[in-house]
Amino acid sequence: MNGKKVDIPSYLCQVGDIIALKEKTPLKVVKESLDGKPLTPAYVTVDAAKFCGTFARLPERNELPKDINEAQIIEYYNRLL
Repeated sequence: MNGKKVDIPSYLCQVGDIIALKEKTPLKVVKESLDGKPLTPAYVTVDAAKFCGTFARLPERNELPKDINEAQIIEYYNRLL
């Protein structure tokens, strides 16, 4: 994450953050996945050659998956307050 190691799966990204793999040779499964030309959301830009991506902007409501239960998300964050 922006040149720093992050080992927290639920790490919250900010707009403009660059997410990349270590400089070591990436896993074979990652290479195969990128070679398959996966669909990437419009709010993420991917550089397959460098094995990195950029969180370009916040997603719009219509870009989110339809199976998200917004009430559960709101309930979760209300508990944190």
